Amino acid sequence: MATITDTLNGGTLLLGTDGDDTIFGLAGDDTLRGLRGDDLLLGGADRDQLEGNDDDDVIRGNEGDDTLFGNDGNDILSGDLGNDWLEGGNGDDRLSGDLGNDNLFGGRGRDTFVSASSLCRSDRCGCQFIGEYRPNRRF
Repeated sequence: MATITDTLNGGTLLLGTDGDDTIFGLAGDDTLRGLRGDDLLLGGADRDQLEGNDDDDVIRGNEGDDTLFGNDGNDILSGDLGNDWLEGGNGDDRLSGDLGNDNLFGGRGRDTFVSASSLCRSDRCGCQFIGEYRPNRRF
């Protein structure tokens, strides 16, 4: 298992390994790619792009307007603060928005969408949920 931490001031590409990795993106606009293994990707305070791969990944954008891709596998994606874009990909994913105008896209599989519903009213923020159609699905 590798732990990779961004020690630069942004604009950094951080790549994981073929094993299970923990990757931290700190200050600046970073790109984090987990590659193989069950990875933990944690964005920083700016606009980050975080990408899992074919395994079961946990991906958190933290602050900033982030873009998260789970790709294949049963992933957990959380945009946290900011206006975030989350794409689960194939697999049974859990996608969580928070305050901000978030876009959550499922994919093939049984996905779960979570929003800050107690904090999110149509006059304060907007969340858009897109996934495969299943009758009687509730948001």
